[in-house]
Amino acid sequence: MCAISRAFTLWFKYSIIHTTNNKRCLLSDKIVCIVRDNGRNIVSTLEGSPFEHISCLAHSLQLVIKDGILNKQMVKDLATKCRMAQIQLNIKRHKLIQDEPTRWNSLLQMMRHLPVQKEAVVHYNGILSNVFEKATYVASGSAVTVSE
Repeated sequence: MCAISRAFTLWFKYSIIHTTNNKRCLLSDKIVCIVRDNGRNIVSTLEGSPFEHISCLAHSLQLVIKDGILNKQMVKDLATKCRMAQIQLNIKRHKLIQDEPTRWNSLLQMMRHLPVQKEAVVHYNGILSNVFEKATYVASGSAVTVSE
């Protein structure tokens, strides 16, 4: 259970159901601040609470990364081609973590798997190199015709 869930459960449980225990234990004095994600449901729930709450910096950073990098078509295409190379080379495939704004470290985890997937990346790079090499050879030939 994440810290937000635990803090919210404590707030809900002790402020609504066990008001007497809450007053006796003074739990509301022990919670300084709740760190939360930017989800509307969490924000609106905590708006009604007596506690200070702040947005998680790592979650906000992940949203920036997602908007700046992960939504690019080129990155998506590269990931698809690397997955295909894994299948063709029968390389151990790691289950890819679904891109979710709340999973702030998913990009880091994917990067950590790159050394394991090096063979697939090198294979894909080799395919691209061969295609470009053949195209360059054909284009620079002395007997190049329009039909080629």
